[in-house]
Amino acid sequence: MTTSNSSSRDISLQLSSSPVLKVADITDALEDSYLDILSDDDDAKQSEESPLKKRTNKIWNVAPLFDVVLRGCRAQPRMDHISIDEMSIPFSGQCGIRQYCPGKPNPVGIRYLCNSLRYGDLSRVYDIKKIM
Repeated sequence: MTTSNSSSRDISLQLSSSPVLKVADITDALEDSYLDILSDDDDAKQSEESPLKKRTNKIWNVAPLFDVVLRGCRAQPRMDHISIDEMSIPFSGQCGIRQYCPGKPNPVGIRYLCNSLRYGDLSRVYDIKKIM
């Protein structure tokens, strides 16, 4: 019994120190930042934002959450071979860049470009209406 507990601790220690599986670092940072965002007084925070910023940046209220994910992804090592893909974040709330894609399991969402690496993804949210 003791050996199984010690071996499971060793395995979890190896997994947490592996550069391939450092996704937990990103999720920890994401959870901390998300809790900070939720704990802030939203009314005071929204009143501080200028109307110009709200008009030019359509995702201004969730941008801090995306920034945390991007910082974590950019901290991952870069590889020689990458894959670029277009993905969608399911989102049915009010947002100016929300898209409808019929035939998807979650047809309403926010589209973004993703550079897929072995260790993680680098993402950028974009508005398809401005590109086309």
